[in-house]
Amino acid sequence: MPNFNDEEIQKLFGREDAENENPSRLKEYFFRNKAYENLITNLPIRILVGHKGSGKSALLKIAYSEDQEKNILSLWLRPDDVRAVEAGLGSGDLNSRINSWKSGLTQLIAREIANLYGSQTLENIVPKSVQGKLLDVVAIAKEVFSKEITKGVSTVKSLVMENFRKTNLVRVYLDDLDRGWEAKQKDINNVSALLNAIRDLCGSKNTLQFRLGLRSDVYYLVRTSDESTDKIEGNIIFLTWDNHEILVVAAKRVESYFGREIDDRKLLLSKQIKVSHFLNSVIEPVFLGAGKWERAPIHRVLLSLVRKRPRDLVKLMSGAAREAYRNGHSIITTNSLRATFEAYSNERLQDLVNEFRTELPTISDLLRGMRPVKKERRTVDQFCYSNDQLAVKLKNLMGQKKFIFANRTTGDVHSLGQFLYKIDFIMARKVLENGMIVRKYFDQNRYLQDQFVDYGFDWEIHPAYRWALQPATYDEIFKVTNLDPDED
Repeated sequence: MPNFNDEEIQKLFGREDAENENPSRLKEYFFRNKAYENLITNLPIRILVGHKGSGKSALLKIAYSEDQEKNILSLWLRPDDVRAVEAGLGSGDLNSRINSWKSGLTQLIAREIANLYGSQTLENIVPKSVQGKLLDVVAIAKEVFSKEITKGVSTVKSLVMENFRKTNLVRVYLDDLDRGWEAKQKDINNVSALLNAIRDLCGSKNTLQFRLGLRSDVYYLVRTSDESTDKIEGNIIFLTWDNHEILVVAAKRVESYFGREIDDRKLLLSKQIKVSHFLNSVIEPVFLGAGKWERAPIHRVLLSLVRKRPRDLVKLMSGAAREAYRNGHSIITTNSLRATFEAYSNERLQDLVNEFRTELPTISDLLRGMRPVKKERRTVDQFCYSNDQLAVKLKNLMGQKKFIFANRTTGDVHSLGQFLYKIDFIMARKVLENGMIVRKYFDQNRYLQDQFVDYGFDWEIHPAYRWALQPATYDEIFKVTNLDPDED
């Protein structure tokens, strides 16, 4: 049994931010999903789109690491350096911004190659007459490598140079581009110009390639604001997870912590109850709750509270493990898990506020305003709404406060409903004839919150936020919250 102190919890479940994870530990528990397979294909542009916590940085970091192992000339550009390029864009039209991005990026990439592989700075290699202008990165790399004497060069650098001479391939990684994002028109224009610049730089030679990560909300705002982005649509990889994959991710982390190897491909074909057995080393297999959660398999409880994001499961189990440690337990019990629900729920609500308040500054008032009022708490479906009920709820909130987006438009019933759906605060919900409940997230179908079409779905506040909205007795929420079904 593990000793659930903070150090062991981090080793067991992994760090919340992949960019700071120990590389060897990340490789031990990394799960190669379909998005990763698409990311590492030999195409010039790969844009990974997903919510915060969906694992974009982990995929990019592993892809970069494997490129290095293959001796590909790969570069990881620091967010601060990219921001410095962005700061020099000015306020010109789209074409001038695109040209500024192109010259700024090629200067940055060329400088990185010179610093990593050259004995001279870029300024000594490039004539002053072309400094600050658009550079041919591949030509610069050839120039840098031609000046280096193989004797005395490290083996790693020598192998990279040799591979480059055969392929002329330069691969560039950009992550954390949403740092400082405020969802203003200037931000949207800058990202749009960046995507267009990358498309121009890659051209048809397929020798300069880009791999970058974008938050879902950033991509959707750019995609719906700029018609030119239809040209990069084929380069988009949506990073989405189903509950079964997230359960396999958790099983792999636990087993790798104990030094045991498992075949995650086989687990994908196994029933969820079988996969959940691999968690028994650290958590009780049955949740001793009440209502609809009474004696539920533990994996159904865990998966019902995560928002299709692996990081959520890390946070949920890490918090429960700390509670177990505080009480002297060597395994996560039902009481350990229950004791963390309110804090976990408040943290997830705060996640939304932090992630989207640049788009809607008064988002906290909107989310907190969605709590069940006294009349709603008497109903079984107090967290569920029909289209009409959601409209009435939002109209009541709009009567109390104005909700103005960063683009200066005033929120109405339609735009606020769309916003709540886009940020996964509410899910689309349909009860089938056999009683089975089907839930859809925005990434699965973004058109369900349509102003003019009724697709037969109702709306449900995600269980992850319910204790934050109604810090009442646990049993009351257990009675009105349906667990997610097995996805076998």
